[in-house]
Amino acid sequence: MEGRRDVYATLQLAQQASSDGDTVVVSAGVSTGRFILSRNIYVVGAGIGETILEGSMTVDFVTNGSVSGITVACTAPHDGYGILVEASENFLIDDVETYGCHDAGISIQGLNTNVDVNRALAHHDKTGVEVTDESYDTIVSNSLMRGNTHHGVRTAYNIEGNQLLFNTMVGNGFGAGGNVAGLWWD
Repeated sequence: MEGRRDVYATLQLAQQASSDGDTVVVSAGVSTGRFILSRNIYVVGAGIGETILEGSMTVDFVTNGSVSGITVACTAPHDGYGILVEASENFLIDDVETYGCHDAGISIQGLNTNVDVNRALAHHDKTGVEVTDESYDTIVSNSLMRGNTHHGVRTAYNIEGNQLLFNTMVGNGFGAGGNVAGLWWD
């Protein structure tokens, strides 16, 4: 936490001990499970491929915060979303990697405002990044979506003010079923 150097065995325990505005630094290594971020904190990993979460992360009802410098590997059959953001605002996902997710690597859905994705690598998921269900003013920028079976980026259902800036989508949409494309804007 800010100004302190406490050490916790898990990210969940570090979050429980944190206060709004704290930065939680996650060391290099592999953790497993589902992490729920429900505080206004800044989670900073050691970098893509260094700090690895085998499982998923849900950001729920956060009004200011971020996650950066991590890889989320959806390794179990039930890992639908790598990073799922719900009912949050002013949240940044920066310098992250997702792969192997059965739904979306990064999913921003359900009453979000000002959630930004920057420098993401979303690959070998069903959809790289999706913005749906009343998510507003989201910016996806400087990201690479490649080798996803359905969409590189998918947007749908009551979305306004969202932007895609300086992204690359390569080799998406080769899976079976439905509307498959690098970009699906509904």
